[in-house]
Amino acid sequence: MNSVVSKKTPCLTFAAFCQAIADASAAWQKRKENLQNLISSKPLLLFGFGGKGHMLAHQIRQITGKDVVVFDNSATKREAAVQQGFKTVDKFSPSDSAHWATILGACQAQFEQRAAVQQNFIFYQEAANLLNAPHLAHLSKDFGAYISNHLEDLYKTYLALHSGSQECFVQVLCFRVSGDPTHL
Repeated sequence: MNSVVSKKTPCLTFAAFCQAIADASAAWQKRKENLQNLISSKPLLLFGFGGKGHMLAHQIRQITGKDVVVFDNSATKREAAVQQGFKTVDKFSPSDSAHWATILGACQAQFEQRAAVQQNFIFYQEAANLLNAPHLAHLSKDFGAYISNHLEDLYKTYLALHSGSQECFVQVLCFRVSGDPTHL
């Protein structure tokens, strides 16, 4: 009879778990200051006017009063943005990115967009946090506060997970604290 032997990865200690979250939080605090300077010194460009981009553009305009210019590869999406009162640009190149504080679209598209933008980019989750815009039903920054205030309970959850899921769980928590999707 063949038996499958699984190699269990060692669990993080509570101290190491907390340190991973603290490191993500510290990275966010450092980046947050730079992003605040970027947003105050450059006009905002939203890269993509899909569902989440559409929602974020309206929230930014409503919450901050700042103008948001929209870039989308789709002429239909740009037309929808214009109809909703947004200015648009129909071309974007890495050399254009010096002029803008560019908010990247949501999800995996951010990685392709970051490569196209190259500088002055803001991840979607960072923008939602920084500009105090709701993400789904909650404020983005509330996720980070919840995590920081419930580390013991989250560590218990971490320990209860299958060893193959534990690292992913920690990375999702780090993403929620930092807004940086490279954790995912």
